[in-house]
Amino acid sequence: MSRAIARPPHRGPAALAAVGAVVLATVAMGGPARADETQPTTPVSAVIVTAHGAEVVTVDAAPGQVTAVKADLRDDPGVVSVSVDTRSP
Repeated sequence: MSRAIARPPHRGPAALAAVGAVVLATVAMGGPARADETQPTTPVSAVIVTAHGAEVVTVDAAPGQVTAVKADLRDDPGVVSVSVDTRSP
């Protein structure tokens, strides 16, 4: 017994044009971000005193997030100081 094999639907020129447009747009925008490309960050540090002693916690904040990271660290229990590293790289 033999069976007829159905052919996949034909992809017209419009579908190919749409795929091509997406590929070109991705290439024109520089493609997807890669993990090895580092974004500039600013270290924000907090001194925390606990029952076990003092420790320093440092968070690398994106330029637009420094104020929010400082506020978040200040809200943590035991924080006695929060500072931003202002040294230029």
